[in-house]
Amino acid sequence: MHFLAYFLLVSISFLGVATQAPPDRCSKPINFGKKCSTAEPSIRYHFDEGTGLCMAFKFEGCDGNENNFETESWCSSACKPTDIVGCPANSKPLKKSDGNSGCRESCNFIFYVLYCRSMFFQEQCGSDGYCSKRLSGGGICCSKAVRKNLVADYNPECGTNREVVKVNDDVLIGKNCDSNFCPDGSKCKKGNYFSTCCKKV
Repeated sequence: MHFLAYFLLVSISFLGVATQAPPDRCSKPINFGKKCSTAEPSIRYHFDEGTGLCMAFKFEGCDGNENNFETESWCSSACKPTDIVGCPANSKPLKKSDGNSGCRESCNFIFYVLYCRSMFFQEQCGSDGYCSKRLSGGGICCSKAVRKNLVADYNPECGTNREVVKVNDDVLIGKNCDSNFCPDGSKCKKGNYFSTCCKKV
């Protein structure tokens, strides 16, 4: 179930056509700030340009920069374009034999429409790729290996009697363990594109 959920998440997170670039604040590097007497440390979120994801980090309380949001949803709404076509983790699209990366629908038989679409998209992108499709039709060829690694990151092997930490049913992720974002009692686990936290059940 977890695999299916994040397979769908990865598949539908890159639909549409990019309409605008994220604001300048979203391109600023992660800044942990400084400890101060006027504010307590807290978990905040920053937009990571390398992966196109919003990630958690421990903010010390003062200073820092504008790439600092109270919630993941606030970060996403501010920094992620509303309509985007691209590949998971901002990976490069796969090029087909003709040198292009685009994939499109070529058949629309009513009875076989689902089969026809899925098979044609797969064939266009080759055995190593899949088509990240737009709701309006067509899409771009992306790497199956990258998608597999990203799904694995969202489903870390935490071990016996341990599970991944979630916030509002979403897996808590950070750029790396140096972001010090894991709650007390949990352990940071480094993945391919980001780190997660494992806690005792």
